[in-house]
Formats: sequence, C-alpha cells, structure tokens
Amino acid sequence: MKILLPYNNLTLFSVIDELDLPLLSHYIDGDKNHILKYVVSVDDGIIQCLIWRAKEINIYNYLNNKITLRELIIEDDKEFLYLFNSFSLNHENEVEVIPLKNIPTDYLPDGNSYYGFSIPVKYEYLLDKYNSGFYIASLNDRGVVLRIAPKDKKYGHTVSLENVAEFTTRISNSYYSYVEQEFFKQFKNNIDDVKSFEKTKRKVLNKTAPRVCDVEFGSFEITISYDKINTESLERDILEWTNKIMDAYADNVLYVDYSNEKIVSKLLQRVSPLELKNIYEPFINTIAQKEYIVDVRTIGTDKSIIFNKDYKKTKKEFRKILLENTEFKVDEISKKKLVHLILEIDEKKEVKQLKKSEFSKDLIISYETKTFDFTIDEIERKEGKYFIDKPLYFEVEITDDNYYYIEHPLLEESLLVEDKLLIKDEINRSIQKIIERKYGGDILKFFEANEIKYR
Repeated sequence: MKILLPYNNLTLFSVIDELDLPLLSHYIDGDKNHILKYVVSVDDGIIQCLIWRAKEINIYNYLNNKITLRELIIEDDKEFLYLFNSFSLNHENEVEVIPLKNIPTDYLPDGNSYYGFSIPVKYEYLLDKYNSGFYIASLNDRGVVLRIAPKDKKYGHTVSLENVAEFTTRISNSYYSYVEQEFFKQFKNNIDDVKSFEKTKRKVLNKTAPRVCDVEFGSFEITISYDKINTESLERDILEWTNKIMDAYADNVLYVDYSNEKIVSKLLQRVSPLELKNIYEPFINTIAQKEYIVDVRTIGTDKSIIFNKDYKKTKKEFRKILLENTEFKVDEISKKKLVHLILEIDEKKEVKQLKKSEFSKDLIISYETKTFDFTIDEIERKEGKYFIDKPLYFEVEITDDNYYYIEHPLLEESLLVEDKLLIKDEINRSIQKIIERKYGGDILKFFEANEIKYR
C-alpha cells in the first residue's frame, strides 16, 4: 500500500552516519517528532530508504552503543515503517507502508551494527538529559511501593533487619518465579531451540529484575521498578511483554485480597501447584506472619492495599493443596510415563546421534519406571561457573498429574517442577537460595560443608 509520507515540515537535524552519502539521517518534523531515514540500497541511481519515527531515548541508546542500528530500526515502539525511492525527503514523497514484522531481512543491518564514531556535538544535550537522574525518574514512573510496619507499637515505626531481609527475599523469590512461569507459558512455543530459549530467558530476567529506586526508613519502605530504558537485545514482542510483567505481577499477586474466601477459591482453581508453591506461598507467608503489617501501592495510580488481617486460614489452605497435590489437573490431559531403554551401541557413538530406526534395532530391554536420575555438573554464579568433579545426582519422580517431584539431602525443601526443561533451573535456583541464606553467598563454604569437590 502506498500513501503520502505522513510527516510534514521536515527539517534535517543531523547526519548521524555517512560514507559516500548520508546513510542515517535525523530529521525533526513540525510536531517535534524525531524522524530517521536509513539508506537500504543504491541500484542504478535509484536510492531506497526506510523512514520511521524514533524515540529520542532510542537515538541516545544507539549513539552510546547500548543498542545496535538494527535494534533501533526493529525494536522501536511502532508497527509500521515507510519505504521510498528517493533521496530528498519531504511531505510530497509517495511511500510504501511496511509492517515492522515484514521488513525484508536484506534491508536490515547486521546484529553487530553498533555506532562506531564519536558522538556528534549536536547530541551532547542528550548526555545531560538522559543521565542517571533521568534513569531513576524512569524507574519511579509507576514503581511499586512496598512497606512494612511493626504490629507491636513498643517498637515505634521501626522494623528489625531480619524482618527486612525476610520480606525482600520472599518478594524477590515470588516475583522471579512469576516472571519465569509467565515467560515459559507465553513463549515456549515460539523458541524451539533450548539453548536459545535459556539465553533469552536470562535476558528477560535481567531486563525485568526489580530495581530499588527509592527507600524510606522508620518503618521500612522501598519502591521497586524495572529497567524501562535498556533493551537487552530482545525481540519486539518479548520486549513489549517485559514492559508489562511487573504490573501483571502486582495485579495477580500483590493486589489480591487473601482474606476473601471467594477470591482465594478462584485463585486456587486457576493456578498450578508449582505456581502456588513458588509464587503465592512466599507472599502468603509474608503477610501471615505476626510481626509486621504489609501495604502496597503503585505510583501514579489509585492502586493500593493493606494486609493487616488474619491470613492463617488462607496459608493453611495453600499448604493443604500443596501436600495433596491433586487439585489442579489440567482437563483431560494425557498422562505421561517414564520408560527406561537399554541399548547396545558402538562405543564411539553418542545416543543423540542415533536415528529412530536404530532405537528398535539396538534395543535390548525396556521397562516403565516412576523415577530417573538428573545430574548437575556445574553451578553458575555471577562470578562464573564452578564445575563439579563428580556430578550431583538428583532423583526425579513423575507424579500422577505430570509434574516432576525432586527430593535430595542437599536441598532444604522438595521441588515440584512443571516442565522437564525447567528441572535444572529449579535445582540451581534452590541451591542458590541455600548459598545466599545459609552461607552468606560464599559458594566455597557451601562446597566445603557438603564435601563437594570442584575445579
């Protein structure tokens, strides 16, 4: 579809990148919008250009090598770009409308297309505008305020350091579990390759990590938000999803009246045991304790709630469901079973290299089982990976409702995992919690205490 260029009174602000001709040019239109023009091809004197409206913050991020030119084109908040066959740019240009998702790949720069020059003088104002103060202000926009205050008035408005640590740890664990579960539900069918899925998930967790952007003392109050500026090189649909996930967590976990039996009953009907255990139980344990009151509000909205009632009944109901673990079967889901296969194969061959026909040809025996061993040979920390000399074996049992149940002396509590792809993550997450809580983050003490040798 062709239309007239929808931007008027265009004025060239700067040529950002040029070779023999300006490759990337920055215009300002009559409404003070930032319009970018990128030359995609030059053939027999015909110049094809992409043009789109960009956010100023994205231009800043590109000039500061936080995003690539490719990301500047495809990850901006827009649905369409325009293609035209001319070098001069004005309102009389007839342009072709191209949906963002349909841009030909040969029109796009590669994934390493970072800005390779010094920042033009004209853009120095952006350095002042988007400094750390701007970053903090962007975090505070619709930040979630969490506050705890003592129930016992003899402590005035103060809470103990132990209360603060317990509160922030439980909220953090609940939130990260929510993000992981929702990401898996939303994108498990979009990313086929397991390594790509895990890599993207790590980017998502980094992008959506709750950042403390304000603190008040007396009673303890923090404002948490997520990084709205850095893109983490995520695809547009995933990036849009990350920008909504904290609000979704607040609506579905924090702003729930857990004293209302009808609301709790509906909640228990729609969430899985895994979600109940990892997302909701940490929060119900937080509001059901005896020492402090919890209240929550979102900046810039009228959303707020105070948790100052008796939540013992709800907590007891949660535990009952988790112990029974039979209430949340998906309607008519096909039951899974585990089968051990014993094959005789050439010692030089790996199992993953076998063709389907070879399985039946080389099969010696097969039998059903309820458990299998899952091995961990590395533990990943922020400072790097620790490789274990002898793998740790975790016995995994498949339950009647297709969950993976894990118990191990090393773990302080049993695990209930929804999908086999998440088993390693859940075991690692549990180990990380133990390292942080029991050994103060010192992984070497953890290894020593459990007689684990590493290299």
